[in-house]
Amino acid sequence: MIKTALARINFEKRQGNTERARELYFKAFNSALEKKDPLAVTFISVQYARFLAFKCNDIGRAIGIFNQSISVPQCANKVLFLSFVNFVRGLNIPDCLDQIKSVFVKVEEILNSDSEAKTQNLEQLKDVCTYYVAYLEEEAVDSEQLKEAKATKERLMEKGYLPSSDVLKTIQTQIFSQKEKLGGLGKKRQNTESVAELEKATKKES
Repeated sequence: MIKTALARINFEKRQGNTERARELYFKAFNSALEKKDPLAVTFISVQYARFLAFKCNDIGRAIGIFNQSISVPQCANKVLFLSFVNFVRGLNIPDCLDQIKSVFVKVEEILNSDSEAKTQNLEQLKDVCTYYVAYLEEEAVDSEQLKEAKATKERLMEKGYLPSSDVLKTIQTQIFSQKEKLGGLGKKRQNTESVAELEKATKKES
C-alpha cells in the first residue's frame, strides 16, 4: 500500500503537479491513520511533512501532520517521535524549543497512561526519554535550563522511565559522541558554557 501510494505521489511530483501530489499525500496519510498502521504512519508522516514545509511552504500544516501522528497511541514509536524532533530542529522556528519539549511531553503522557501503546512500545518510549534528557542537557545555556534538565531527569528516573545513573551516563556519552544520530540529538554540545560550569552556578544560586 505504501509503495503504491508513494509511487503515484512521486509521479505527480516529477510532473510538477504539486497540488495533485498534496492531495494524494493527504489521502495516503489519512488512510494510514485510520488503519492505525505505525509503519505506514511514520513513513508517510515524515515525507508528507517535509513536502508541506519545503515544497509548499506550509510549516504550520507540516507540524500538524506530525502532531496528528503522535496523537494516535497505537502509532507511537521511537522513530516517529525522534523524526518529529529532528524535523522541528531543522526548521529553526522561533518556538522551536517549546515545540520539541511538547513532543517529549507526549511520550511521557503515554508512559503515564495504561494504554495498549505503552505496553507494546514500552522500551522504545523509555529510550526516547533518554534522548529527552540528553536534549535538555545539550541545549542548556544557563542555570535555569540546567535545573530543568536535572529536575526532568530525576522525575523520569523516579518513574522508572530511565536506566540507572551509571547506565544513563554511558548512553548519553554515546549519544553526544556520535556525529549522526536518529533525531539529530547526537551532536557534541556546542554551548560556550560547560555543564560543570553551569552546575557550579546552580549550586551558588541554591
